[in-house]
Amino acid sequence: MALQLNLLLSALSGGGRTTRHGDLIVVTMPASAFATTAQEFQQVQTWARARASLGNSHRDREAFVGRFQTVLARSGSGIATRGSRPVLARLLAGLSQAGMQPGEWSVPHDIHESMEVKRRPRKVDPADAPRTEADAGAADSEPADPP
Repeated sequence: MALQLNLLLSALSGGGRTTRHGDLIVVTMPASAFATTAQEFQQVQTWARARASLGNSHRDREAFVGRFQTVLARSGSGIATRGSRPVLARLLAGLSQAGMQPGEWSVPHDIHESMEVKRRPRKVDPADAPRTEADAGAADSEPADPP
């Protein structure tokens, strides 16, 4: 009986490996590399171990990398950097601590800028505004119109 190859083994076949540096994982595959958080890697790794290989290592790599929401890609690796800016900044700091040069990685130019979405204030109709006890007392104490 032949042993079926899972998606993780197929994606990392041909010289792929993973290296842990604190709270980040660097995944190196043939002709590409990226960094992600250890927590996210574990979730995707569990998913990939439970899936059968698609039969083509290139498609397996695409499926494997496509499951990640946060990826800091190595420059020229054919993978796009994606994810929230604060998490990418933490990954970049972790890579610097591990002795890797930030120039090797595809870092967004505005990674340290806040991308906060500002909402317009909602218009409140005075008739719909909730009445306070002071408003209700003032309305009750007003003199009635004389007959």
